[in-house]
Amino acid sequence: MDLILPIVSVTAIVLVLAVVMDELRKKKYRDESDNKSEIVKCWIVVANTILYDGSRADGSMAQVIYTLEKDATDWPVEQICEQLRNFTAAPDASDNEKALEKVMSTHKAYDGSLSVPSRLTDGLRVFSVSVYVRRDLLPEKLLTRPYIYCKIGVESNREPVWGAVMVPYPKT
Repeated sequence: MDLILPIVSVTAIVLVLAVVMDELRKKKYRDESDNKSEIVKCWIVVANTILYDGSRADGSMAQVIYTLEKDATDWPVEQICEQLRNFTAAPDASDNEKALEKVMSTHKAYDGSLSVPSRLTDGLRVFSVSVYVRRDLLPEKLLTRPYIYCKIGVESNREPVWGAVMVPYPKT
């Protein structure tokens, strides 16, 4: 019984931080008016389990992947996601790759997009980003699909400017 209060407190703090991070990303996006943005389909690599159940939480974090390549319609999403779930950086890894390994091993959010190593993507430019998944934007109010949609800030050279903000699924 003595452990319940600290566990509940830590969970509450994590959820509040997730909401704050989402709001900061939105503000950053609005402030970066010189940058274009795109709505992209983002594939779930890992997500907090409360997104899959009937929890009353407003949302939680997920790690997703996406590409900005317009002609990439048939890319190995499942294969890349599976490789990222058990990702280990190469011995001579870049800072980007080390950060990606840390995100995937700890499941702690990272502020900004990380490039997925080309050895996992068959040369396709793929990025991974931590995003706050809002339950009110999920069609079934639960994470029942393997993807979400996010607004990504994009520079003219097709590089992501910052992280991602979840947007509603398109009307079909």
